[in-house]
Amino acid sequence: MLPAVREIAQDRTSFFNQLIAAYQGWSADEISPDKSITFGDGSRLDADSVQTAVEIAGSLSFDIPWQQGDVALVDNHVCMHGRRTFQGERKILTSLVR
Repeated sequence: MLPAVREIAQDRTSFFNQLIAAYQGWSADEISPDKSITFGDGSRLDADSVQTAVEIAGSLSFDIPWQQGDVALVDNHVCMHGRRTFQGERKILTSLVR
């Protein structure tokens, strides 16, 4: 189990986890989304509380106005990232640095 809160600098912490992605999108036939992430004791998260987290994340989200040749660097310990649905071909080049 990974810690949900990480220290990212002196006197700065980050709530670092996959709560929203796991709750909304990690579902297999045998695992419903509300069972894919739980408290440490195995009990389910309150659906209203998770929905509040989803709404807060949505209110803080923004789209990058991409242009050809652009590169985005994202520090996963400081911010959450994702992607919206779109039409067209998708090409992803990724580098993970720790």
